[in-house]
Amino acid sequence: MKPNAVQSGEPLSDTQKWVVAGVCVIAALAMRYVGLLAMWPRDPDLPVSLLTCRYPGLVTIEMAALAAAASALVVAVLGKRLAGVGVLAVGAGLLAIGWGDGDWRLLVAYIQQFSPSWTVANLRLASESLGWAAVIIAALIAERVVREWLGLSPRDEGSNRVAAMYSRTSVFFRMVLTSYDQWLMMAAAGLTGVVLIEVLYADNVGAQLGQGFFIAAVAMMGGTLLAQQIFPVKTVWPAALAWLVPALAGHVWAIMSPDRAGTFMQTGINPLADLLPIQYAAGGTIGGIIGLWLSHSVTRWRNEQQAAE
Repeated sequence: MKPNAVQSGEPLSDTQKWVVAGVCVIAALAMRYVGLLAMWPRDPDLPVSLLTCRYPGLVTIEMAALAAAASALVVAVLGKRLAGVGVLAVGAGLLAIGWGDGDWRLLVAYIQQFSPSWTVANLRLASESLGWAAVIIAALIAERVVREWLGLSPRDEGSNRVAAMYSRTSVFFRMVLTSYDQWLMMAAAGLTGVVLIEVLYADNVGAQLGQGFFIAAVAMMGGTLLAQQIFPVKTVWPAALAWLVPALAGHVWAIMSPDRAGTFMQTGINPLADLLPIQYAAGGTIGGIIGLWLSHSVTRWRNEQQAAE
């Protein structure tokens, strides 16, 4: 895989790839250890969740700040290489935080006992997905700001440099709100991910956390690879957030289905809702970014073949 990482379009050398991998690992490990401290106190016997922390809102803010710092650090070290690498490092950090031997059903049972109904329990799980999405969005914003800062002309100094960066960043966010292709790409990747998750999960109620991370990553990698070919976009955020579609769809499905409060331990909720929010946030983000890089490689290869004819 040789993603179009630099502005000149030249692929990374083997040495540069090792540097990228090393920086991402360091950022992920930093997120893992600092993140677990930020989420304390929590029950260590339960899978990692914002909802098991004493102050979920505060922890979400702390994790967003940590993700922004990790993403900015990676981009500052690597420069304007590999769009999405900072967010990938954050996804790897969430994977390191959430990895364990716990059963996803323990977390659902814990949330259920503090919820007045099955609907409320699923709404709380859906809200946690939005919380993790805020963490990924913080990483996306930090990466974008640092990349814009590094891309400024050396002639821009002081207030002019800040003003130029603010102007570029503002234009980007306005484009996000008005670009239908980007939103369509996100929706297409997410819907393809829904199909792949249902195929890969196959009602495996006893699936462990590692399997959930893998399923989310593979599903979103395939979904992004396909969607990017149909709706080609140059931005990273649709690929990094496409996992929200299956994550939220699973809990909407659960709310609209018969109450499974007393049977989910044996039958599961549904293939989409049986994956925890952190599994989507970590695996889905990693898979989405890798799928985006693979799609760019496929597009470049196809263009080279057409040019050679």
